[in-house]
Amino acid sequence: MSKTLRKAMRLSIAVLAMAGAAGVHAVTAQEQEFLRKADQAGELEMQASRLAATHTQNVEVRRFADAMLHDHQMAAEELERLARRKGVALPAGPTPETEHALARLESLQQADFDREYADTIGVKAHHEAVALFRQATKDSRDKDVQAFAVKTLPALERHLQMAERLTSDTRP
Repeated sequence: MSKTLRKAMRLSIAVLAMAGAAGVHAVTAQEQEFLRKADQAGELEMQASRLAATHTQNVEVRRFADAMLHDHQMAAEELERLARRKGVALPAGPTPETEHALARLESLQQADFDREYADTIGVKAHHEAVALFRQATKDSRDKDVQAFAVKTLPALERHLQMAERLTSDTRP
Protein backbone atom coordinates (compact mmCIF):
# COMPACT_ATOMS: atom_id res chain seq x y z
CA MET A 1 0.00 0.00 0.00
CA SER A 2 1.43 3.36 -0.97
CA LYS A 3 2.22 6.02 1.57
CA THR A 4 -0.30 8.38 -0.05
CA LEU A 5 -3.06 5.78 0.05
CA ARG A 6 -2.41 5.04 3.75
CA LYS A 7 -2.47 8.74 4.51
CA ALA A 8 -5.76 9.14 2.62
CA MET A 9 -7.28 6.17 4.48
CA ARG A 10 -6.24 7.57 7.87
CA LEU A 11 -7.70 10.94 6.92
CA SER A 12 -10.95 9.28 5.81
CA ILE A 13 -11.19 7.34 9.06
CA ALA A 14 -10.56 10.51 11.05
CA VAL A 15 -13.24 12.41 9.12
CA LEU A 16 -15.73 9.57 9.61
CA ALA A 17 -14.94 9.40 13.32
CA MET A 18 -15.47 13.15 13.68
CA ALA A 19 -18.74 12.97 11.77
CA GLY A 20 -19.91 10.13 14.00
CA ALA A 21 -18.93 12.00 17.12
CA ALA A 22 -20.71 15.11 15.86
CA GLY A 23 -23.84 13.06 15.30
CA VAL A 24 -23.77 11.89 18.90
CA HIS A 25 -23.66 15.48 20.17
CA ALA A 26 -25.88 17.13 17.57
CA VAL A 27 -28.92 18.79 19.02
CA THR A 28 -31.10 21.38 17.34
CA ALA A 29 -30.84 25.07 18.12
CA GLN A 30 -34.23 24.78 19.83
CA GLU A 31 -32.93 21.97 22.07
CA GLN A 32 -29.81 23.98 22.88
CA GLU A 33 -32.02 26.92 23.85
CA PHE A 34 -34.16 24.63 26.00
CA LEU A 35 -31.07 23.38 27.86
CA ARG A 36 -29.84 26.92 28.46
CA LYS A 37 -33.23 28.20 29.62
CA ALA A 38 -33.70 25.17 31.87
CA ASP A 39 -30.29 25.86 33.42
CA GLN A 40 -31.10 29.54 33.99
CA ALA A 41 -34.53 28.78 35.47
CA GLY A 42 -33.11 26.16 37.80
CA GLU A 43 -30.31 28.44 38.93
CA LEU A 44 -32.75 31.25 39.80
CA GLU A 45 -34.94 28.87 41.76
CA MET A 46 -32.00 27.40 43.68
CA GLN A 47 -30.44 30.76 44.54
CA ALA A 48 -33.79 32.18 45.64
CA SER A 49 -34.41 29.08 47.74
CA ARG A 50 -31.04 29.55 49.44
CA LEU A 51 -32.14 33.08 50.31
CA ALA A 52 -35.29 31.66 51.87
CA ALA A 53 -33.13 29.90 54.47
CA THR A 54 -32.07 33.27 55.87
CA HIS A 55 -35.15 35.39 55.11
CA THR A 56 -38.11 33.38 56.36
CA GLN A 57 -39.48 32.25 59.67
CA ASN A 58 -42.40 30.51 57.94
CA VAL A 59 -42.12 26.72 58.27
CA GLU A 60 -44.03 26.09 55.02
CA VAL A 61 -41.85 28.48 53.04
CA ARG A 62 -38.76 26.81 54.46
CA ARG A 63 -40.14 23.35 53.62
CA PHE A 64 -40.87 24.48 50.06
CA ALA A 65 -37.38 25.98 49.71
CA ASP A 66 -35.78 22.76 50.97
CA ALA A 67 -37.74 20.70 48.45
CA MET A 68 -36.75 23.11 45.71
CA LEU A 69 -33.07 22.91 46.60
CA HIS A 70 -33.09 19.13 46.75
CA ASP A 71 -34.97 18.55 43.50
CA HIS A 72 -33.34 21.33 41.51
CA GLN A 73 -29.83 20.37 42.58
CA MET A 74 -30.36 16.83 41.29
CA ALA A 75 -31.87 18.15 38.04
CA ALA A 76 -29.05 20.68 37.64
CA GLU A 77 -26.41 17.97 37.93
CA GLU A 78 -28.20 15.83 35.35
CA LEU A 79 -28.69 18.83 33.06
CA GLU A 80 -25.00 19.70 33.28
CA ARG A 81 -23.97 16.14 32.33
CA LEU A 82 -26.47 16.11 29.46
CA ALA A 83 -25.31 19.47 28.11
CA ARG A 84 -21.67 18.37 28.30
CA ARG A 85 -22.47 15.14 26.40
CA LYS A 86 -24.34 17.11 23.75
CA GLY A 87 -21.65 19.77 23.43
CA VAL A 88 -23.92 22.58 24.64
CA ALA A 89 -22.30 25.39 26.62
CA LEU A 90 -24.49 26.45 29.52
CA PRO A 91 -24.47 30.05 30.76
CA ALA A 92 -21.47 30.83 32.94
CA GLY A 93 -23.36 33.07 35.32
CA PRO A 94 -26.74 34.52 36.18
CA THR A 95 -28.61 36.68 33.71
CA PRO A 96 -29.27 40.33 34.58
CA GLU A 97 -32.92 39.37 35.13
CA THR A 98 -31.88 36.69 37.63
CA GLU A 99 -29.60 39.12 39.45
CA HIS A 100 -32.40 41.70 39.61
CA ALA A 101 -34.95 39.17 40.92
CA LEU A 102 -32.52 37.94 43.59
CA ALA A 103 -31.62 41.49 44.66
CA ARG A 104 -35.30 42.32 44.98
CA LEU A 105 -35.96 39.24 47.10
CA GLU A 106 -32.92 39.89 49.26
CA SER A 107 -34.15 43.41 50.05
CA LEU A 108 -37.42 42.12 51.52
CA GLN A 109 -38.10 41.13 55.10
CA GLN A 110 -39.99 38.07 56.37
CA ALA A 111 -43.68 38.31 55.37
CA ASP A 112 -42.95 40.42 52.27
CA PHE A 113 -40.17 38.02 51.33
CA ASP A 114 -42.45 35.02 51.82
CA ARG A 115 -45.15 36.48 49.55
CA GLU A 116 -42.73 37.54 46.84
CA TYR A 117 -40.82 34.26 46.94
CA ALA A 118 -44.05 32.24 46.73
CA ASP A 119 -45.45 34.43 43.92
CA THR A 120 -42.39 34.93 41.72
CA ILE A 121 -40.21 31.90 42.35
CA GLY A 122 -42.93 29.50 43.30
CA VAL A 123 -45.82 30.27 40.98
CA LYS A 124 -44.61 32.52 38.15
CA ALA A 125 -41.23 30.84 37.60
CA HIS A 126 -42.79 27.38 37.77
CA HIS A 127 -45.56 28.25 35.32
CA GLU A 128 -42.81 29.26 32.91
CA ALA A 129 -40.67 26.20 33.66
CA VAL A 130 -43.58 23.78 33.28
CA ALA A 131 -44.45 25.34 29.91
CA LEU A 132 -40.80 25.16 28.80
CA PHE A 133 -40.45 21.50 29.79
CA ARG A 134 -43.83 20.50 28.32
CA GLN A 135 -42.80 22.02 25.01
CA ALA A 136 -39.49 20.13 25.12
CA THR A 137 -41.29 16.84 25.77
CA LYS A 138 -43.24 17.40 22.56
CA ASP A 139 -40.68 19.06 20.30
CA SER A 140 -37.33 17.47 21.16
CA ARG A 141 -36.01 15.08 18.58
CA ASP A 142 -33.00 14.16 20.65
CA LYS A 143 -34.04 11.23 22.83
CA ASP A 144 -31.76 12.25 25.72
CA VAL A 145 -33.03 15.84 25.80
CA GLN A 146 -36.61 14.62 25.60
CA ALA A 147 -36.02 12.02 28.34
CA PHE A 148 -34.59 14.73 30.63
CA ALA A 149 -37.63 16.93 30.04
CA VAL A 150 -40.04 14.03 30.63
CA LYS A 151 -38.23 12.96 33.80
CA THR A 152 -38.02 16.48 35.28
CA LEU A 153 -41.51 17.73 34.40
CA PRO A 154 -43.40 15.94 37.23
CA ALA A 155 -41.19 17.55 39.89
CA LEU A 156 -41.78 20.98 38.36
CA GLU A 157 -45.53 20.38 38.30
CA ARG A 158 -45.38 19.27 41.94
CA HIS A 159 -43.43 22.43 42.82
CA LEU A 160 -46.06 24.54 41.08
CA GLN A 161 -48.85 22.88 43.08
CA MET A 162 -46.90 23.39 46.31
CA ALA A 163 -46.30 27.04 45.41
CA GLU A 164 -49.95 27.66 44.65
CA ARG A 165 -50.85 26.34 48.11
CA LEU A 166 -48.03 28.38 49.60
CA THR A 167 -49.29 31.63 48.06
CA SER A 168 -52.61 31.22 49.83
CA ASP A 169 -50.74 30.53 53.10
CA THR A 170 -48.58 33.66 52.77
CA ARG A 171 -51.46 36.08 52.08
CA PRO A 172 -52.33 38.43 54.96
